Amino acid sequence: MSPPNTIITLKSSDGQTFDIQEAIVLQSRTLTTIVANNYGKTNIVIPVNNVRGKILANVIEYCTKHAENEYYCNDDEEEETKNWDAEFANVDAKVMRELMKASSLLNIPDLVDLLLWKMADMMHGKTLEEIHILFPAGMFAKTVVEEEEEDYWDSEWDFD
Repeated sequence: MSPPNTIITLKSSDGQTFDIQEAIVLQSRTLTTIVANNYGKTNIVIPVNNVRGKILANVIEYCTKHAENEYYCNDDEEEETKNWDAEFANVDAKVMRELMKASSLLNIPDLVDLLLWKMADMMHGKTLEEIHILFPAGMFAKTVVEEEEEDYWDSEWDFD
């Protein structure tokens, strides 16, 4: 996909930077497209607007785990990854919202699916009022996906 010495760096909204490997890039459709469109560049810095460093680090951790376990050798490894996923998604509603925003922006389908299943689980058995408290109306409205994606594509990226 990219030349061997390409350095791909993600920069969070609070200025933290993360050098990532190609295996992590491949988990994200957005990053895959950006890197492919800039083939031959030696340094690619991609700003991830509106995603804090702590949340971006969590997303990278998820992608790293799944890149390592892309092909399961046995049922134990698959079960271990499922348990790891369950623990990863065991967060409060605020963190869930930020993870969902980041995974949607970066277009990481497996992470979006995991978080949606966890959100459904969090809502199970709750009244409508309890769900509204847990996930306020408009929480995942246009401002989260469409407007931030527009901001993202309008950003200036730093390529060498």
